[in-house]
Amino acid sequence: MLKLFKRQIPAIQKISFPTFNWERIQKTKSKQEWVNPKHNITLSLHYFDLPPDIPTMDNIEELRTFYRNLITPHKAGIIEVDYVDTNHVRSLKTLFKFPKTPSGMSYISSLIIPFKNSSYVIKLQATETGITGIRDSAIADLLMQNDEISIGEEGLQGWFADPYSSHYKGGTLMNRSEEAQYDTQFPEHPLSQCRALMREILSELTFDNALQSLTPLALVP
Repeated sequence: MLKLFKRQIPAIQKISFPTFNWERIQKTKSKQEWVNPKHNITLSLHYFDLPPDIPTMDNIEELRTFYRNLITPHKAGIIEVDYVDTNHVRSLKTLFKFPKTPSGMSYISSLIIPFKNSSYVIKLQATETGITGIRDSAIADLLMQNDEISIGEEGLQGWFADPYSSHYKGGTLMNRSEEAQYDTQFPEHPLSQCRALMREILSELTFDNALQSLTPLALVP
């Protein structure tokens, strides 16, 4: 029998990426979520059926200022805000740190894929548990031995900095131990996990053909 209607693929299913065989704990038309309890990491996919609320995709410095203003009231800090190419659509990769009580950090890595009237967001969230600060202490000791940082009247000098603006002092600034070059020394650290998992997601991310008809907010030049 001739089928008069083709089955519509739900919008949230029009992009695919590795989910690492993690347990799926939520599945709706606008959100899917997976969890890896061993490493205390969650992975989620969000679909927004409305224009993106980001101010621009043509000025990366304006975007960095936008996110600073957005997260600083939560005492958070920027580790990365930069463009990335997803199937010739200019997308945005962000990585933020949020202090936890009484100690430790949560790291949230997001990939924002913006179209003119909708968007997709892939998000990883990983949180320090147990004994925290081991990575910080080890790298701080190393840098002090190499005279790259020092102890001053206000604490460690040369340890904290916004990665894009040496003048910005708000929120919880990135520290030197959070640089990507140290991830291989601490592969189980939540920050290292966020970076490695997002790289794998980006390398295997695919779009359904139906997305080719959508207008991107910006194309990769």
